[in-house]
Amino acid sequence: MKATSRLFYRLLILFSGILLLSSFFYLPENIAPSFDLPYKKAGLTDREAAAHLLSRFTYGATPRGVDEVIKIGLKKWFSQQLDGKLPDDSLNQLLSKYDDLKLSNEEVTRIFPKPGQVLRMAVQDGVVNKDSVKTDKQAYKTMLLNYMQQKGLKPEQELFRQFINQKMLRAAYSNNQLQEVMTDFWFNHFNVSISKNDCAQFIPAYERDVIRPNALGSFTNLLLATAKSPAMLYYLDNFSSAASNNQPKMQARRLMNRQQNQDTSMQVMAVNNPPKPKKAQGLNENYAREVMELHTLGVDGGYTQQDVTNAAKVLTGWTIFPINANFQAIKRVSNEQAV
Repeated sequence: MKATSRLFYRLLILFSGILLLSSFFYLPENIAPSFDLPYKKAGLTDREAAAHLLSRFTYGATPRGVDEVIKIGLKKWFSQQLDGKLPDDSLNQLLSKYDDLKLSNEEVTRIFPKPGQVLRMAVQDGVVNKDSVKTDKQAYKTMLLNYMQQKGLKPEQELFRQFINQKMLRAAYSNNQLQEVMTDFWFNHFNVSISKNDCAQFIPAYERDVIRPNALGSFTNLLLATAKSPAMLYYLDNFSSAASNNQPKMQARRLMNRQQNQDTSMQVMAVNNPPKPKKAQGLNENYAREVMELHTLGVDGGYTQQDVTNAAKVLTGWTIFPINANFQAIKRVSNEQAV
């Protein structure tokens, strides 16, 4: 009997200790968010306020959506949207068929080559005679498509089709609507374009790995992530921006080697076939100007042309790795710059 009593008290003490410790780590779901929604002071009913929230922070209000917000509670619903972690099982099921959107940039460049690359490969393998396009265009296209299938290659249009479809599905079916709205907002703010061939392949990963994870987070982290992404580096040509040719070549080479081998925080995602920069490399101010004029300060942000030039110098050497035989080392400006 005494042994049973001792065991009972030990279990009681253990259980009490667990409850005490859990109180430091667990917050009940019914704790009210710290912000306030003063819609009643504005003369709105619960339904009107719910419709307003849905119209501002989702892709549109519906009667069913209004009912759900009222059932959850306006403040709790908005808090959940800010958190962006609601389960999306139904959406994930719809997205599961778009396997190509899970590929890394390296895999994309290998599986979705440019048309010119496919032609060169087919000619090199003796499958296609490039002069045949002059006689029978349809047969020429058929041969190229068959060749791509045999090699496990796909046309870029398929990648873009999947990318656009998933954006529509997320907008229509995601429970984390604010996450989708802000992903679209920042994707538009830090704009890149499918119409620019050099960066087009990297746009799906740009949204997936750069924009979406930072859409509800720190602007500083988002800005830095976009600056280092292959899509942005190609779109605004910073991948080829280099110190002027009067910089000592050996010094520039040492800087590049150090960046490749040691400073991994500044390296960006590798791709297999980066485009060859123009022979006359030099300082390119496209990104430096856009990052001030569009991404951060605004057109009347108080910066000068000298600030743009100095910022461009600071950003030299940010490129795409690995550097292959068709890609020259990018020379960095080595001295300090004031922006």
